[in-house]
Amino acid sequence: MKRDERSHNKQNAPDDLPLPGPSLHEADSHKEDQEKETDGQANKTGQKRRVPLYQRWKQTALNNQMMVVFTLVIALANLCYAVFGAWQLSVMRSQLKQMHLASRAWVGLAKGSPGSIVAGEKIEFELTFINTGETPANRVQTSYAILVDKPDCDIESFVGSRKSKAVAAVPSQRTIAPNAVIVVRGSLDKGISEAMASEIQAGRMVVYIFGEVAYDDIEGARHTTRYCATVDPSVQQLRGYKQYNRME
Repeated sequence: MKRDERSHNKQNAPDDLPLPGPSLHEADSHKEDQEKETDGQANKTGQKRRVPLYQRWKQTALNNQMMVVFTLVIALANLCYAVFGAWQLSVMRSQLKQMHLASRAWVGLAKGSPGSIVAGEKIEFELTFINTGETPANRVQTSYAILVDKPDCDIESFVGSRKSKAVAAVPSQRTIAPNAVIVVRGSLDKGISEAMASEIQAGRMVVYIFGEVAYDDIEGARHTTRYCATVDPSVQQLRGYKQYNRME
């Protein structure tokens, strides 16, 4: 009988009786509140460490603000001055270079005349060099070579291969004044054969006269002029060739 009453009481006991101690829901809620409080404190601490720049500027004393502004103005002025100075220096260097190029010595081949192409005789020529610059050319050194070869000879390759052994250096001249000239005369070492003279007269062989002129300008810089001309036997004149003609 007592067992039945116990069973009956257990069956009729309400399901929502409170258990001793905090419930699971209350524990979770309390934990979330603690986390939010911790995050809030962390955010407050972070905000204190990262103060915006404009707030710092507002908190700065007036005399310090004026000093900062004055320093920035001076730095900007120095930067502008440095940029302007560099630009002005570049312009001055460019002008000086142009003035130097315009006034320095320029020595080049002005004209030339060959001798007659006759069997048994040497091929002779006369070259005239002129200084077209506004200042003297010093320590002038000229050299020349004579080559008899087929038309359209590659003089650049010929000189580069060092086959031009018939190069003769003319003794150094002291100075070529502005608009003054020097004359250089040269010839082959020996006379040409009759067959060679016939080939030249017919245009199947060509006489090439080429060489260099080296000189110093008034500042001591060394310059070189290369020249190349061919002999036109029909009119006894020299004509400029398509290669090896340049001034430095």
